[in-house]
Amino acid sequence: MSVGLYELIKKKEITSGEIDLFISKNSKLLDSQTLERLDRWKKEIEFWEESAEIYKYAAMGLPHRRLVRAMEELVDPHSGEVWLDLGCGPAPMSKVIWEKSGRTLKKIVGLDLVLEPARKMEKEIPVLELKYGNMGEHLDFPDKTFDGVISNIAIPYTIEYEGIPGKEGIKRLFKEIARILKPGGQLVWSTPKRNMHLYVCVFTSIQDMIRHPGLILIANKFLKYVGTLKKKGKEGLYTYLSIEEWSELLNETGFVVDSWRRVFSHQALVNKSFLS
Repeated sequence: MSVGLYELIKKKEITSGEIDLFISKNSKLLDSQTLERLDRWKKEIEFWEESAEIYKYAAMGLPHRRLVRAMEELVDPHSGEVWLDLGCGPAPMSKVIWEKSGRTLKKIVGLDLVLEPARKMEKEIPVLELKYGNMGEHLDFPDKTFDGVISNIAIPYTIEYEGIPGKEGIKRLFKEIARILKPGGQLVWSTPKRNMHLYVCVFTSIQDMIRHPGLILIANKFLKYVGTLKKKGKEGLYTYLSIEEWSELLNETGFVVDSWRRVFSHQALVNKSFLS
């Protein structure tokens, strides 16, 4: 088992700069494999730090609103439950489950490598607790902690799980999610489809902003952002699978698939499953 990012650096918050500093101080003490993993994670966190501003623009578009609506329709939180927003970003899914429960959830944990975008939501939701964490390693929660897990366009962006990349790494992540879920617990999550169409994603996201004074700049940022996501998929850093392949992984890790939906102009998928 590879040493985890937080276990290695031993800091609550790990930025790309922190990793860079750690490498410079410890390069002679670390083996080449660990140095390569740290460099990959540094570049990955750097990408998400730079991409944080994209969230607010994506939220304006009709496709993203329909994606959120699909997640809201499928998820079923109940009073007194504890939920995990895995890879929370600016935490719109935390708001979805908070509101749908009638604001009666006991606790929501929002976990991500980059938490700054979620700070505003932390002020709006009294039961939201933000926690730095890496989906690519053991999640720092006891067995059977959560009644439900929600994860919006985050799981396929896990570049490795404890050193294991690709489909096998994602399978291990699903096993870890199963570990922290209670029996019968819900998993509602979304993913880009295997062969997403770059220009469809960009055009459908910005068409509601046609009168925005910064439209050209926003469009260029979207194009670069989505292009990077697609490129990383081709390189094998991100994992984009078919519905059949995703369903197989879920079944192999103890989940029962309830339903699939195609959203975001058919460029993304939303799934609801239960832990058996």
